[in-house]
Amino acid sequence: INSYIVILTINIAIIASVMSTIAVVTGSNKGIGYEIVKKLSSIGYKTILAARNVNLGSQAANNLRSQGLDVEFRELDISSDESIKAFVNKLQSDYGKCDVLVNNAAIAFKGSDPTPFKLQAEPTIKTNYFGTLSLTKLMLPLLQNSTSPRIVNVASQAGALGILPSNERKKFFTSESLTVDELTEAMNQFVNDVKNDKLKENDWPGSCYGTSKLGVIALTKVLARNYPDILINACCPGYCQTDMSSHRGTRTAENGARTPFYLATLTAGSVTGKFFYDEKELAW
Repeated sequence: INSYIVILTINIAIIASVMSTIAVVTGSNKGIGYEIVKKLSSIGYKTILAARNVNLGSQAANNLRSQGLDVEFRELDISSDESIKAFVNKLQSDYGKCDVLVNNAAIAFKGSDPTPFKLQAEPTIKTNYFGTLSLTKLMLPLLQNSTSPRIVNVASQAGALGILPSNERKKFFTSESLTVDELTEAMNQFVNDVKNDKLKENDWPGSCYGTSKLGVIALTKVLARNYPDILINACCPGYCQTDMSSHRGTRTAENGARTPFYLATLTAGSVTGKFFYDEKELAW
């Protein structure tokens, strides 16, 4: 009898995970990410609050659970390949799928930061572009196990095409034949050109954060072409009152979470490969 109870319990757990909508939100122990988790869990999604700080992440998840929301904290540092692999493997063993991936985690050096500009490019691109790419690539099999998979890349209008000084650069990033490998090579070139004082010479913008988000938006469009069965969109949450802006933003984090939430809950067959602001498609 006990063995039957164990089998029944396992089967119920499997059925529950299949029936649940599983969402993952990175960098979500505070700010916009936290508000996205709150919104998704409020409509019944089982939401994974992923963050690199265990104490802050656990506290954030506990706070949302105390409100009756189905939220679970998991440690994730998207700048670490080992952390990404451990996170995805655990998700695979526990749920076997992911319905929604919101790539929200990112870093930005503030104007008051004493770190020399030459040393800002590598960590910014590593986290914002390469971290997003690495996690997304490993998450693809789990997303493909969903009946309605969606990826939302939280980017910024700081990554608008207009920051590129030359039409040649703009043509490269908007090419319909651009590949992930070519884009990745360009991101590496930017880092090297920053280190070697060749930004102007090679037609790069003077913003590490802006270039990283430019890369994320371009990546969104490339992946949307490569994986037409997954809705993949990017968005700008707006200038929000968060730690990243030193709380100088013009809108609340809750307001900033609205467009990511909108894209995370798109119905099957909706738009893909686009850039959004205030729940509306925006020309890149």
